Parts: sequence; structure tokens; C-alpha cells
Amino acid sequence: MFYDRSELHCFLPFDLDATEKANIVEKVQNGDTIKTVRQNPVLARRSVVFAEFYEGALLALDKLKQENVNVELSVFDIASENLSVKDFLDANERELSKVDMIIGPARSENLKPVSDFALNHQIKLVYPLSNVNPELERNPWLFQINTPDTLIFDKMAAEIVRQSENYNLLAILPEEEDEYASRFIEQLRKKVFFNEFALNKNINYLEYRIVGNEDQTNLEALLDPLKRNYVVVPTNQEATISKIVPTLAGIAETHGVPIHLFGMTEWLRAQSIEPEDMFRLNASIFTFFAFDYDNNQTKRFIEKYRDWYYTEPHAVSPYFQNSSSSPGYSRYGAWGYDVTYYFISALARRGLHFEYCPDPINIQPVQFNFSFKRISNWGGFYNEGIFLLKFLQGYKVKRVPLLTFPSVLPVTAEESFH
Repeated sequence: MFYDRSELHCFLPFDLDATEKANIVEKVQNGDTIKTVRQNPVLARRSVVFAEFYEGALLALDKLKQENVNVELSVFDIASENLSVKDFLDANERELSKVDMIIGPARSENLKPVSDFALNHQIKLVYPLSNVNPELERNPWLFQINTPDTLIFDKMAAEIVRQSENYNLLAILPEEEDEYASRFIEQLRKKVFFNEFALNKNINYLEYRIVGNEDQTNLEALLDPLKRNYVVVPTNQEATISKIVPTLAGIAETHGVPIHLFGMTEWLRAQSIEPEDMFRLNASIFTFFAFDYDNNQTKRFIEKYRDWYYTEPHAVSPYFQNSSSSPGYSRYGAWGYDVTYYFISALARRGLHFEYCPDPINIQPVQFNFSFKRISNWGGFYNEGIFLLKFLQGYKVKRVPLLTFPSVLPVTAEESFH
């Protein structure tokens, strides 16, 4: 190991004041207001995500301790109403600048002062939760975990074209203009053009824009019942998804048309999708985070999380329901575990400049497929690791990582979770 001890700061808006207020119950008795403390303490709603993240981080620290990795972690609540993040950093600059890494902040509105601080002191900054990041282009010390789809459209389009070689590829566009769809289709067209004319590969590519009542008839004419049809619907708008998915499923079932559907990253939150249709359409959905419940490490993580916190952890997006509609589950515990364990392990095993190390490191996160790519020569790193969640025959769901060129800390092997 390069490091005997890693020193980190964690900046999260726990908002302990809000939780304290949430645990005070006021009632009026005989004209007097009486304040009592709840018998069963609760977390303020705005604090839950960050508490779950921290729970996962503590599990990661426990695993690192078993691996003889020494970590000095300082945790700061930056949700104070009385002190701005910049004032907090300025007031504690001497202490805060003497670390190897900062994890946080969670919200984009707090990012700039923390990014400036990390840049001035050349401290690695792990931006863990928000996908809004105006600092990525200017801070070479920054690592973004939750990447906007637009940064990996190229990779997603390449995978779709790769699978559809020698078959039919149909892109179904939303009825109304959709910037997300337009940007994705631009990348898809480039990949098709490159494969056909530069690599001399045969791809029968068509585009269809939704019109309404005639969609089923039009799609039946475009889909070949004798050949495999790869279909991509490049939108996260649930109104469009709820129309086109049942239409495609009906065509596949009624006419026996072999359809392989590609869905975008937010589809797992689309509550209007019937899981049965995903299996009928041999669907593959792009996602940044998913559990592999057949993986032994995942099983051990779940068991330990239950043992420590009496709560069931799962990936951020349970299948086809809004993540906020599942109270009683921990949605960000695995997120906190993955981020903390991954980056501290990188420091411990490869040293402070781990991003330049050519050798792979054996780290397998629970719900992520971490692979970091620098956005430019002067900018930071973003996570381009993504999965395809495949809905297979026999009602099986399989998580498949998309292959990428060697990057920062590629995943190469499973490690045990003790």
C-alpha cells in the first residue's frame, strides 16, 4: 500500500437542526403550549438521503478496517442556516486543507465554493450525488459519480449499433420535440454512418416519429416478422413510454414479431410500465445503478445492512416504481458504501495519484460499474460506467456491464464482503 492512513472530509447537508425540530411535538393544553420529545425518533425528510448515504459509508469503513486500512474521516453538516459553505471553508481553512480527499457536497448549489477550495489546495473532490455539475470542465481534481446521460450517449449508441449489426434497427421518436431524444438520435446516426461506411457493416436503420392513432399500423409495416428487430425509444418522458411500449408488446404478441427493445436510464422509474411487457419485448434498459442479486458480494452487503440498520437496502431505482414511493427501504446506503469503499481503496492501494496508475485495481462496487474518464485535458473525471439491465426469457433479469476501454480503476474481479 502507498498510504498507511487516508484522511478525508465528508461534507453533507444532514440538517441536524431540522431533525431536532421534527422530534419535538407541540400540543396545547389548558391554553399552554407544551413541547415533548417523540418517543420514537424520526429523521427530517430532507435528511433521510444523506443519513442513508452515511450509513453505507460506515459499512465501507468497517470493511476497510478489516483490510487493515487506516482512515481518518471527519464529517461536517453543511446545512446550517447561519453560515454559508464558503464562510465555513474560510473559517476552517487551515484544518480542512490538510486532507487527501473530500466527499461532497451533495447539492449543486454548494459545489462551487467546495470546488474552488479543492482546486486551490489540490485536493481530490468526489462529487457523489447530484448530476448537475458546472465545475466538471474546470476542476481537474473533481470526480463526478452521477453522470448526466448526455455525456455517455456516444457509448449507449455504440452498444445499440453493435448489437443490431445485420439486423433491423428502428428508432421511435416522440411525437413532440424532445431535446433528450434529439441529442441521442444525433449520436445514433453518427454511429450508424460510421459502421456502414467506414467499417462496411450492414445496418438496416429506420426512424419513425409517433403520430397517434396510426402508430400500430405504421409500426407493423416497419417491423419484419422474419428478422430480429432492435427498437430504441430515446426518451424518458413517461407519457411517450406509456403509449409506445404496450403498442410494441401487442405487435410482438399478436404477430410474433421478434422485437428487442432498448430503454433509457429513467425507465425503471416509469410506473406505467408493465414488467410483463419488458420480458415480452426482450428489453434492455440502460442504468447507472442496479443490484445483482445473484452476486455473493451483494448478498453479503444486504445481510450486513439488515444486521446493522434493520432496513432493507436496494438500488436507487426499484423496477418500475418511483424511488420515493418505497418508504422503509434504504435507497442510498449502497451508494454511500460504493463511493466510500472505492475511493479510499484507491488511495490506499495506489496512492494519491491513483488515476494515473495503469494497473487495474480489484474493486467491485455493489450497485455501480465505476469507470472514470477525464472530460478534457484541464477538466475533471466523470463516471462512464453503465449497465444494461436485460429482461430475459423465464422472467429472469440480468445486469450486464457495458464494456469500455481501460480507464481509471477498471473493475476486474469480485471481492468478498465480510
